[in-house]
Amino acid sequence: MTERLRDPAWRNACCDVPAGECAHWMECDGASDDDTAVRPPVATAAETPASSHGQGLVAHRIGVRAGGSSLLQGVDLQLRSGEVGAILGPNGAGKSTLLSVLAGLRAPDTGAVWLNGQPLLVDELHRVAPHRAVLPQDTAVAFDFTVQEVVALGRYPHRLRPSRQEAEIVQAAMAVTGVGSLANRPVGSLSGGERARAQLARVMAQIWEAPADDAPRWLLLDEPTAALDLRHQHATLSTVRRWAREQGVGVLAVLHDLNLALRYTDQVWVLDRGQLQVSGPPAEALTPALVQRVWQVQATPVRSADGVSQLLIAADGPLHSA
Repeated sequence: MTERLRDPAWRNACCDVPAGECAHWMECDGASDDDTAVRPPVATAAETPASSHGQGLVAHRIGVRAGGSSLLQGVDLQLRSGEVGAILGPNGAGKSTLLSVLAGLRAPDTGAVWLNGQPLLVDELHRVAPHRAVLPQDTAVAFDFTVQEVVALGRYPHRLRPSRQEAEIVQAAMAVTGVGSLANRPVGSLSGGERARAQLARVMAQIWEAPADDAPRWLLLDEPTAALDLRHQHATLSTVRRWAREQGVGVLAVLHDLNLALRYTDQVWVLDRGQLQVSGPPAEALTPALVQRVWQVQATPVRSADGVSQLLIAADGPLHSA
């Protein structure tokens, strides 16, 4: 497996990327096998209040444009290590765009991002790959690698300084996401939900161990529950929340389900048409008025049997059939 990881043609086949370039979740580093790899432009760090540069994930006045459209406008965000946060909003609100900026995969047109007190620059992702992992929406695998091989790819950023527990880390990540029994199955033979859990295991394996300098670790997830059944939606978010509490990992996820956000997150940021509408603890931020204005549905607050605030959602007026 180690030799296959060193082969650029093999590892890049995972995302249909030509040999010599690097799928963004592979986090190519300064010791790239091919120094001619295409690199994205560098983001410029803007001035922000000194208090914003703490040991967390901080975004200040993020703006992104595409063509003549504004995808994000002046968005601020601050998440501390050990917290679970969610980016919420209707389709087209800018959630995935914001996550890609916060992950360092896309440079903002205005504003800047800091991670653990340092500017996050898109041409220096190799520096953060050992302690920052990203799960994108699209995790297609080009060939029939086994689940274990895909999860082991998460360890690629550590190949120059491998842990003494490399094999054990892969096994542990598969166990915690419930795919250990699928280790030798080709990913192409799995259901959508099983593939999603295998990819979650990969990004957890990437940041499984605390770095030598004890820098906080970060897990950024773009719609991690989209392909999962109800049980596995709760199991996944329960797992990452437990990891945040026990390991001090900062977790930020794009979610659509407001009730999952209410149950499992500490902070939410609600976007609509590229603008931040509200942020804060979910039970305070997700008011019926806010939900009606942003999602155009009616929301009635209730308490679940375990005391967690939840919302009963109903259509706001007649639905239009396709």
